[in-house]
Amino acid sequence: MLSKQSTELHRLVRKDVRSPDGKVVIRCWTSKAPDKNGDEAAKLYAIRGKKRLALGELVRSGEVFWRPDSKVAIFNDDQGSNYSEFRLIRVDPTMKDVKRALNLVQARWHSEFRSGEIMHDYTTGKGWLNDTDLLVSVYADGMPRGKEYGSAIDFCRGYVLDTDTIRIKREVRREELKKEFGVKVCW
Repeated sequence: MLSKQSTELHRLVRKDVRSPDGKVVIRCWTSKAPDKNGDEAAKLYAIRGKKRLALGELVRSGEVFWRPDSKVAIFNDDQGSNYSEFRLIRVDPTMKDVKRALNLVQARWHSEFRSGEIMHDYTTGKGWLNDTDLLVSVYADGMPRGKEYGSAIDFCRGYVLDTDTIRIKREVRREELKKEFGVKVCW
């Protein structure tokens, strides 16, 4: 069964999300005034003691949830109505944004889903299966290759990602996501 206690973040609200052991904070820091474009961008940081890792901007909203051992945080970044992605933030032994995790999952599903232009892409962490394995879901749709008009085709898949070795251990089909994990990720 999935384990996940998440905290919602929004670009207009300053908030700290503390690790279960209390040693690390993921901080959403907003400015009081809009930037030169009129946007009120929020910055994300991982903070442990005096060490701070910049994680970039929070474009819209998202959620953070921690691995039970406090070594990894997952940030689901809802960047807009057509796109979201997960980010794996390792905080022990060193702090770093492990972009390889998202890249691995994206490369896998892009090789399986052979559409033309992709219209929606939602790649998100769904929860912990055990101490190291994360269930990641992908929902995407796009136009069939060679067609400008018509019905979109969709893609739905789950992946079990080992967050220590950054490898996909298992692929989970649409039907299994609900039946085995109780997760509805596809429309």
